[in-house]
Amino acid sequence: SLIIEGIPNIPTNMVSHFIRGYFDGDGSIHTVVHKEFVKKYDWRISFNGTCSFLEDIKEFLGVGVKIRQSSTGKDFVIQINGSC
Repeated sequence: SLIIEGIPNIPTNMVSHFIRGYFDGDGSIHTVVHKEFVKKYDWRISFNGTCSFLEDIKEFLGVGVKIRQSSTGKDFVIQINGSC
């Protein structure tokens, strides 16, 4: 994941499958339950990788999130948040 500089040149209809496989290895999903609201929770999806690769993922997914350096300083991370 630290050497992939962008989404590979694959057919457009396969990019979502590629990203799903990448997420399986270098992604995560978290939920946070709000104690004050019994049925309210937030979720966060994260991807780790190179800055240029994460730019491609942001563009493909159509999200306007910031790319930040990870806590290890070796890679970068994007986090997509939501709530239900």
